[in-house]
Amino acid sequence: MCGNMNSVSNSPSPHHDMSSSFAPFLHLSQEVVDQIIDSLLDTSEPELGRSNFPACALVCRSFRHRSQKHIFHSTTILSIYSKASCEDRVDSFHGVLQANPRIASYVRRLHLDIDSASEWAVDDPVFLQIMKLVTRSWAVGMRLELSVTGGWDNFQFTCNRTFETRFVKPFVTPFITSLHLEDVFNVPISLIAHCPHLVELKLINVTVEAVRPPHATDIDYSMRPRPLEFTFKHSSGYRSKDLHNTNRILLATSSSSLERLELAFEEFDGGLSDVPIQLAAHNPQWKKQNEDDCTRFQELPRSPLESCGTPAST
Repeated sequence: MCGNMNSVSNSPSPHHDMSSSFAPFLHLSQEVVDQIIDSLLDTSEPELGRSNFPACALVCRSFRHRSQKHIFHSTTILSIYSKASCEDRVDSFHGVLQANPRIASYVRRLHLDIDSASEWAVDDPVFLQIMKLVTRSWAVGMRLELSVTGGWDNFQFTCNRTFETRFVKPFVTPFITSLHLEDVFNVPISLIAHCPHLVELKLINVTVEAVRPPHATDIDYSMRPRPLEFTFKHSSGYRSKDLHNTNRILLATSSSSLERLELAFEEFDGGLSDVPIQLAAHNPQWKKQNEDDCTRFQELPRSPLESCGTPAST
């Protein structure tokens, strides 16, 4: 999270209020002031550009709410440094939301750094209360992003069923339009299969559950997403091994809507004839347009992390 959360969430005392130093702004409408604040965002580097807004929030009252909207648009709650630091971060953000509930409505991109030191959060009452407050203002039609990055120790959730029922089902699948998972293994397929509004799916070094356990959430294929973009990259195995994960993921989505597909593997041990199996089954036009490209790709020299990135339709 950007800036000092206390400084941007609580109203400063009159002694510290700088409004009198910015008298010209008092004559501007709030709409004009908001446009001025918005113009400070560097659209080419939005994450970097948001570093300006904590200072803006302290300039005067008319700057505060619009600046906070940019500050908390992209929010990282969990960290992987230690359990203590993660607990402090969760408690701190919860305190911010208690002091200024409006901030919860500003969050549109949520990032979670998860490993064995922080996975406790998905079943933690305080963290779940944060998620409840944040998602209360989410609605279909908004661009809402979830990014989850695992640690470097082949991270997977200790209990996928808790992750599904306590976090994924109530807070993720009803809303998310963009899902980015990296370095997370044995992911429950419902995280992908039950996101009907998903338009962008990016998986890097990710595997999904090979077999659905008896108590897993039943897959409702009427809720399958129709992503426009799908990226799958794996740097720890051969294509023939990783293809099983690719096919399971494609089965969980409706690939007929794909406009862009990117596949990348550390080692390339065969042809691409079986890569578009599920794509061709759902979208014959994709096969017709791209099978020649894939055939030609087979003949290229082998090199690390070879990929097949190609538009799925025109």
